[in-house]
Amino acid sequence: MLEGLVPAGDSDALLRIALKLGESGAFGMLVTGGCDGQGRVGIERFLGAIREIKDETDLLVIAHTGFVTPRVAEMLAESGLDGVGVDLFPHVCVGLDFGRLSGEYQALRMIHEVSVSIPRVVITALMPLSGTLMAGKKPDPADVLRVVCDAVELFSDRSVLLGCAHSVGRDRGLIEIFALDCGVTNIAVPTMRLLKYAQTHGYDVNYYGTCCGLGAREETRIADEINFMNYEEYSKTTYRL
Repeated sequence: MLEGLVPAGDSDALLRIALKLGESGAFGMLVTGGCDGQGRVGIERFLGAIREIKDETDLLVIAHTGFVTPRVAEMLAESGLDGVGVDLFPHVCVGLDFGRLSGEYQALRMIHEVSVSIPRVVITALMPLSGTLMAGKKPDPADVLRVVCDAVELFSDRSVLLGCAHSVGRDRGLIEIFALDCGVTNIAVPTMRLLKYAQTHGYDVNYYGTCCGLGAREETRIADEINFMNYEEYSKTTYRL
């Protein structure tokens, strides 16, 4: 899962990457990584660089931190981060039990009971990873639909988003369509299948260059000249490339 990410082995590398992103017109970046046996990402050794990034660029910076101590939590707050995935934006992953439903509804209700101030909830779905015991496992799209619709009903006063990790292959587009029909209007990394479906069903589509946990922000909206509102034109452009 981490192979597709840009590596930053130390603070200097992270700062160089961020400065290059800022110069290229990027809106923001997600700092993430693998965790140790105690669920810690070890983000604290990069906090100095993150402070510099916030001081020297206009990038929005989100971090996946894993579990942190109270002291590290204070350091995160002082670093200037715009968001911390594990604390501010709860994610419920459908199918973690080898593709089967097991505890997702309970997780939603726990979040609802203890997090009245959280503005959004992110739903994801198991991504089958080669080389693991769950390499061939992924949730039934119908199960994802049940969880998404339950979340939309339960969090009717807040935003429910479909996160970037939501299965693969044909199921990915199907899950997106299910989510849209159920009332989810924020979908990360949508497929062309969803874009065509949305266009033919009268939806206005806007694009935002930001992490799903942050939700749509006007300052991260992608300009109209690169907004692929017309599916047919986008398809032709993609084909020519």
